[in-house]
Amino acid sequence: MSDSEQQMNSSDAAAGKGLEVLLQVAGPDLYRQNAFRVAELPVDATARDLARRQQMVEMAHEAGLPVPPGPGRALPLEDGGNSSALAEAMQRLRDPEQRLVDEFFWFWPHILRHSHDDPALAALARGDARAASDLWLELERSASEANVSMHNLAVLAHVTALDLECAARTRPLSEREQRQRDAAWSQAYRRWRGLIDYEGFWSRLTARIRDLDDPRLPTGTARRLQATLPLALLSINAQLAAAAAQRGDAADAKRQLQTMEQSGLERSAIDEALRRTVEPLRGRLKTICKSSDAEGDADPPHANQAARRVMEQARPILAVADSLLPAGHPVRDGMHDEVALTALSCQITYGARTDDWKDSLALLEMALPIAAGGAARARIEENIAIVKRNLQASTCWFCGQARADDAAAVEVKMYGEVTRTPTFVNGSFGTRLQWRQGTIKVPRCAGCKALHQRSSNTMAVALGIVGAIVGAVLSLATAQVVCVIGGLFIGACIGAAVGENIDKNRFKLPQGVKAQTDVDGYPAIADLKKKGWQLGEKPTA
Repeated sequence: MSDSEQQMNSSDAAAGKGLEVLLQVAGPDLYRQNAFRVAELPVDATARDLARRQQMVEMAHEAGLPVPPGPGRALPLEDGGNSSALAEAMQRLRDPEQRLVDEFFWFWPHILRHSHDDPALAALARGDARAASDLWLELERSASEANVSMHNLAVLAHVTALDLECAARTRPLSEREQRQRDAAWSQAYRRWRGLIDYEGFWSRLTARIRDLDDPRLPTGTARRLQATLPLALLSINAQLAAAAAQRGDAADAKRQLQTMEQSGLERSAIDEALRRTVEPLRGRLKTICKSSDAEGDADPPHANQAARRVMEQARPILAVADSLLPAGHPVRDGMHDEVALTALSCQITYGARTDDWKDSLALLEMALPIAAGGAARARIEENIAIVKRNLQASTCWFCGQARADDAAAVEVKMYGEVTRTPTFVNGSFGTRLQWRQGTIKVPRCAGCKALHQRSSNTMAVALGIVGAIVGAVLSLATAQVVCVIGGLFIGACIGAAVGENIDKNRFKLPQGVKAQTDVDGYPAIADLKKKGWQLGEKPTA
């Protein structure tokens, strides 16, 4: 393999790794933290220039005077004299990788190492960005060397868009500012897109790296920056979209996503920018879920509170993920499922300890809409069915409120699947009868049992009186005392029997309480009746 081929492969490998320092600074404050902008130095400032500027800043602070403008003043910040920001800027400029990134995102002289006599930079120093822009536009039209003019116009549009995004944090933008912001985003991406594949531009950056002559900037640094640039640019908009979603501004989040879609950059870079932006949220969510799970395991009687807490704390995080990633995206759906399954785990712990199936059902019905994946939804739906059965078995069916008491349950005999088979035995024809039978326990609370018993007793007494009256009438008609006695006896027996066995006992039952004879409507009984089963111990012959 030739030396040139080895160098090419080395550069490709470096590009594949990307420039992590670029991704670290790629955020909404990219230009507000730019060391050259903060220190007001040109991008080709030497070590002596840095020392001179730092000395001037320190002298001004010691004297309590404003910091004088620097030799590379351009688009100065409102708080440009902030001592801590200036100290941090100086520190960044002494790190070769950080300096290179800050150089890349600031204004270059048309001719390398000639910032001092560049007319466009001089216009910026005077505060005349319009004049600088006009000069660069003229050079861009004439295809200036290495497209430095296109780079500077990209930076100017980019910093304009982000400065307006920053201003919108503290005040509403006017319609004119909104139009300016949106136009700046469009111009910035159009030019960045043109530069990414323009070889002459990256050769110029490589020449600048050689000019810096720092062993910490290897040969492939320019290629790594080139490979990382699309992701870095898109990450800024992704972070702005996430911030808008967090403050509940869905329209602004949508605008940032549209800016990304209209950037003209590759779909894979857009997806990766969104994924990287969601990743910290995913980490926070994992911590919340892990903490809630541990809390539920440590205190099972109150695991329902842990289930509610994880869903409540996850809601704003999921809202941001939903605004950035489409339904069906594995990261988004995975976040939803993790929350839903954590709530399920807490509910299982709580239900097993307390038998509070009513609250368990409420928790699962809250968790189900959160789940996004089919497997997670199926698990929760399965547990909902189990909890509903448990709730039905543990709740009095007659009042629908109180906990059932095993000693108060109503046992209902049923039979079904009857078959009649003709037989011939000992010279005579007959029928062999076969059936299945079972007992259904209808859950009932002690209170409803007492109500049913009082109602039955009242009915028995009432029917006994009716029987007595009937007997008296008969006795008068026949003038036979025996009829009186017989009438009283028969009436009492009929009343007791009817009150005990028929028990259509809606008589004096509170509103909402079913009669004991309404057991036909109990789901297990109703289901068997649909299959042909009947009440009783066995069929008639």
